[in-house]
Amino acid sequence: MRRLCAVAMLFTLSWLSAQEPETQTEGAPAERPAQREQTTEPRAQSAPVADFSRAMVEDLAWRNLGPANPMGRVTDIEVVRQHQNTWYVGTGGGGVFKTTNAGTTWQNVFDRYGTVSIGDVAVAPSNPDIVWVGTGEENARNSVQWGDGVYKSIDGGKSFDQMGLRHSFQIGHIAIHPTNPDIVYVAALGRLWGENEERGVFRTRDGGKTWDKVLYIDDKTGCIDVRLDPLKPEFVYACMYERKRNLYDDNDPSVRFGKGSGLFTSKDGGENWIQAKNGLPSCLWGRSGIDILESKPETLFLIVESERSGWATGSRKDRQAGDPTPPDEQGRGQRGQGGQAGPGGQSGQGQQQRNQRGTAVMGI
Repeated sequence: MRRLCAVAMLFTLSWLSAQEPETQTEGAPAERPAQREQTTEPRAQSAPVADFSRAMVEDLAWRNLGPANPMGRVTDIEVVRQHQNTWYVGTGGGGVFKTTNAGTTWQNVFDRYGTVSIGDVAVAPSNPDIVWVGTGEENARNSVQWGDGVYKSIDGGKSFDQMGLRHSFQIGHIAIHPTNPDIVYVAALGRLWGENEERGVFRTRDGGKTWDKVLYIDDKTGCIDVRLDPLKPEFVYACMYERKRNLYDDNDPSVRFGKGSGLFTSKDGGENWIQAKNGLPSCLWGRSGIDILESKPETLFLIVESERSGWATGSRKDRQAGDPTPPDEQGRGQRGQGGQAGPGGQSGQGQQQRNQRGTAVMGI
């Protein structure tokens, strides 16, 4: 019995001692609860104000900061006749930029609409506040972007309204009547990866409210360029162009020459057309472009890509009967094994190594 009481007493004392807080050793400093360390960051000092002078920058050269690569392509530059410090610049994928001080500063005036791919910009010769933008760059590139028709501004580019031709895909050029800004011609290329009917030359006589398709070849051939005689605006010139890209998006278009391509002219404002052939290449045409010498409008400049472009320095397979011998081959033997020349002037195994065929050599 005494042993049980002693064990119970020891257990009680042990439990009471466990409940009492530990006492600190005499002389030891009391621990304070941990506090968040506060750091004072040095105050930012204001930068010294430098006095700007011309000498600081006179030895510096300007360099281009962009846009670059696919977005950096410039597709058109339009200078306002009445204010020649005012320009509009269309880009392949960056909208339309405007300057009023000959390029010192720029503002993008076409970056909030349905597309930023630009084919052409045109300012009405009789009213500089009227600006037309044809969307969809005209190049048949593998990185091309498409547009959604034509837009019109009546306040010098501050705002634009969509005026139709939404399925034209790409716009080659816009020509505005020299004295009546309501009469406008549009060169519509149409879809690049397939056929569609919204292509050819379109004309409006009411400022874009309605459109007439005045020149149409087929659903594969569009128009790349259209121009008006500045003195006789009923004379209209249009360059038709058949092109198509394939599914695999190779470097060159799968179709770049076509039977419908060529130069067409109208003497009655687009009501009737004839194809110009006299003195022009008789083979298949590719892309072409035309311009008019304003000081002498009866003088035209035409640039043509054809299926025979580059033959003189390219493959002998492109030669035709009657073609002159290229200068680098004059006096050179063309005979191969057995002394026989191959078809079209080609020699046998002894033939010289042929040059690569040219691709975009154009004639005027």
